[in-house]
Amino acid sequence: MILPLATWLDSTDFARYALIPEELLPAWEGNGAEGVIDEYVSSFRPAGRDVLTLGAEPLSVTWLAEPLTFARWYEADDDTGLLPAVHAAMAADGREDALSSELGGGTS
Repeated sequence: MILPLATWLDSTDFARYALIPEELLPAWEGNGAEGVIDEYVSSFRPAGRDVLTLGAEPLSVTWLAEPLTFARWYEADDDTGLLPAVHAAMAADGREDALSSELGGGTS
C-alpha cells in the first residue's frame, strides 16, 4: 500500500467547497456562492472579503503549502508525482494564476 503524500479532503456528493475567511464564519449561512459554485475554481466577495470556491466535479482536494496552491485528485493511482507535477505546471511558459484570494486566518 502506498501512503498519500498529502492530506486529502474527500469529496462531498456535490464536490462544492467554499474557503471562507475565519471572521466571516459566525454569520455564514452558505449564501452567495450560487453563481460561481459550478465553476472548477472561482471566488466572490461578501462583506469585502474573498471566498474561494471549488466546485464542478466530485474530486478530492488538498492544500499544498509550499507552492501555495490547491490540487484536486484526477485519474491517478497515488499522489507520489504530485509535487513535481505541480512545480512543473507552475513553471510552464505562459502559465498565469486563474485568481488569487486573501483568506487570512490561521493554519491548521
